[in-house]
Amino acid sequence: MGLDEEEIQYIQNLGAINNLSLHINMTLHDISKLVNYCDLTIANDCGPSYITQCMQKPYTGFFREPNVEWFPKHSKSVKVLPFKGHSIKTITTDNVTEFAVNLSKGQK
Repeated sequence: MGLDEEEIQYIQNLGAINNLSLHINMTLHDISKLVNYCDLTIANDCGPSYITQCMQKPYTGFFREPNVEWFPKHSKSVKVLPFKGHSIKTITTDNVTEFAVNLSKGQK
């Protein structure tokens, strides 16, 4: 399931303000290279999240439910979940940012 045009536009607008990049339809090789160069990967349950976790690189993930097989815990990773019974859409940018900043502080 990919991003719809509204989501893509929202992320591109956020990126223009906050020095973020949106990468779509990359090859496995290119995703792996990008993850290796990143200081932090923020992703949902998708290919980049699996690659980042396997490489044990800093990772903040957001998931709709706490399935352990989707999230192999290690010291450079943190997951963000919605409150029990709520949609993943209730996870805000501020929630993810807070978790990512706290993870980054712990890595220094």
